[in-house]
Amino acid sequence: MNLNCSMKDIVECEIPIKDLLLLDDPAHQLANIPSFEGRIQRFQETIGTIFLNEKSYSSVVRNALYSIHLSRGNITMNDLAQKSGFSTRYIRKKFEQDIGISPKLFSQIVRFQCSLSMFMNDKNYSIWDIIEESGYYDQAHLINEYKKFSYYSPRQLMDTITKGKAWVM
Repeated sequence: MNLNCSMKDIVECEIPIKDLLLLDDPAHQLANIPSFEGRIQRFQETIGTIFLNEKSYSSVVRNALYSIHLSRGNITMNDLAQKSGFSTRYIRKKFEQDIGISPKLFSQIVRFQCSLSMFMNDKNYSIWDIIEESGYYDQAHLINEYKKFSYYSPRQLMDTITKGKAWVM
């Protein structure tokens, strides 16, 4: 399936899942997969091949994605521009076209995911260790970003997860 549009065109659009999958009742079939990991795998095998095809990304975007992941989300647009030799404006334009969001927002999401992983996987990290390792300026910066992406403060999110009220990988 070829959508013949950029990711920027479809970000924040509602597309019925039945229009994307060649299944009779995709919602019912996905709901019948017993594990969350199984649903994610099915998503990656079906919808992911349409939207998350790295081969269709320009080399500028692939390099930016690599740099963002390598830095755990702690890289500036100027650093990306310097590494690639392209202007920040060109990188932003290509990134939004291929990924659908700005490199800055993508970097913030990666940083949030890395800090969340630290919270969840290693109980030996203090909040200050996570702030420093993740590149947040201070505790308020960390809390604001957590509220932006999860609607919870770090403490509320951890309490919710440990009580079994949220599904987080």
